Amino acid sequence: MPISRLEDLPLFDPGNECPKCSYDLITTRYHHDNGDLVCRDHDTFTWGPEAVGQIIGAEHMHRKCDRCTYTWYERPMSEEDASA
Repeated sequence: MPISRLEDLPLFDPGNECPKCSYDLITTRYHHDNGDLVCRDHDTFTWGPEAVGQIIGAEHMHRKCDRCTYTWYERPMSEEDASA
């Protein structure tokens, strides 16, 4: 299901495993709000069909499994999240 709002993303957790294969070595890149409709990080990540068009150009954590190359997005922690 395409994600259209940052609030729909799961909260970033550095301990998360890959949701596809459960591998625990994950590459993470922080992305600033680029004002575009989709994440454009196709130079450093292999895009699979599950990644295309899933996130607005909002600030997000771009995650990629180092084993199966599955790509997904997580919401960066806010000050409110950090204090909870």
